[in-house]
Order: sequence, then C-alpha cells, then structure tokens
Amino acid sequence: MPLAILAAENVLRAAVFIWPLFFPLRLGHAQGRAGIILFAAGLLLYFVSWVPLLFTPEATWSKSAAGLLAPACTPLIWLFGIALIGGSPPYAVVSLLFVIIHTWHNVLSHKL
Repeated sequence: MPLAILAAENVLRAAVFIWPLFFPLRLGHAQGRAGIILFAAGLLLYFVSWVPLLFTPEATWSKSAAGLLAPACTPLIWLFGIALIGGSPPYAVVSLLFVIIHTWHNVLSHKL
C-alpha cells in the first residue's frame, strides 16, 4: 500500500472526525434538519452495507466490488449530513476527499 494514500487517508479521517466538534448545531434551520435526516439515513445505510459482509461473507454480493466497497462509499452520505448540520461546505469537500481516498485504499487492498 502506498504510504501517501495511508497518510492522506489518516489525516483526512482525523479532520472529518475532529472538525465537527467545533460546528454550531443549526437544528433550527431547514438545512440543519435536512442534515439530521441525511445523517440518520446515511448511518443506517452504512450499517446495512456491513450486514452481508459480516453474515454472508461467501455470498456473491459480499465478494463483488460493489459489496466490498459499499462500506467505504456510504460514509459520504452521513458525512454530508454533518456538513449540512454545521452549515460547512468546506467540510463537505474534505469529506468527499476522505471518501475518495478511503475507497481507493479499499480498491487497492481488495485488488479490485
């Protein structure tokens, strides 16, 4: 695994998990309420994407590129929800970069 990908992934991961601690919660605005819905739906989809991998690892879906990459891609949904809650377009951009690098790491790891 290229060191640059690992380093970028870890720096971006730290940013997407630490940065929201400094966001104001804009739950009184329509954008913040939409963010809560997107966050909840994205989190549910993320956890659901793991179910086949955990319970039926030998299934065709679990061995497919889509099945293997779903847990790497779905965080983008709940991360965008956080961006809406905090009203931070720059956070959405950093989240997108993180998910791209994270997914690429998975592509390389699974030799897809």
